Amino acid sequence: MANFRILLAGAAAAGLIGAAVPLAAHADEAVRSSAATGTDQIVVPYGDGHLYAADRANGQGDYCKWSGSDNNWRTCRDGGANPRNMHNRATQVDNQMTYDVKLYDGLGYGGAWRCMQSNTHYDNLSLGREVFNRGSGSGLGQSMNNRISSHSRSANC
Repeated sequence: MANFRILLAGAAAAGLIGAAVPLAAHADEAVRSSAATGTDQIVVPYGDGHLYAADRANGQGDYCKWSGSDNNWRTCRDGGANPRNMHNRATQVDNQMTYDVKLYDGLGYGGAWRCMQSNTHYDNLSLGREVFNRGSGSGLGQSMNNRISSHSRSANC
């Protein structure tokens, strides 16, 4: 199982971190071996125009990558175009799209939702800080951890 990591090069420009490693500067993603874990890491340059979700905190484990809206997270693909199922499995979400997204509790954009602004990163949803805080129906007020089922583009939310 590949590990998924995100380079925060954009954060360096914002003054959030001092330096960024320029790995995969001209590619959508690169694979490098991690000596610490003995597994591969998927390294993605920050601000690449996609939404990512991983099934473990800090971008670890299986992940999916989207370039637009998706009403069913049961059928998604990782960066290598391998089929995945992220329905009710996401513990980490990173919105590198140029627009906001609405993350929904239900399939087909149903239930409660939360706006995730462009270039926002939820590193560990299992901490319970991010909850579905808009809309109505299932999930309202609930932690988003392992509950996201779909997402849609939003000009602003």
